[in-house]
Amino acid sequence: MKYFSTNNSDQVVTFREGILRGLAPDKGLYFPQDIPRLSNDVLASFENMALGQIGAEIMSRYVGDLVGRDELDAMMADALNFPIPLVEVEEGIWSLELFHGPTMAFKDVGARTMSRMLAATGQGNSTVLVATS
Repeated sequence: MKYFSTNNSDQVVTFREGILRGLAPDKGLYFPQDIPRLSNDVLASFENMALGQIGAEIMSRYVGDLVGRDELDAMMADALNFPIPLVEVEEGIWSLELFHGPTMAFKDVGARTMSRMLAATGQGNSTVLVATS
């Protein structure tokens, strides 16, 4: 899958290039050229999967063959090893509670996934610094 800069759709990179660069040279964010659709069967299968398995199933559509499925399964199981409950806010309105990770902040979902993707796709050691206000 290819990703484009939100500031210039002509700037296209691979998943690996986008992960390693972070921001596009024009300071845009990388966005997928296509957002994969999940079939009803795949969505239904999530009910019986662990959170890491769901994460791997979704991420596999974005990383392609850059990360093998066994490695992706292990990475996502490690990154998402805390509950992310779906709670009803009021009748018919639901929300994911993203604050049950180690730092009790929503960034745990993205930052833990990103650090593992960097480790899998980068070269040598990487340091990931994450902050939130």
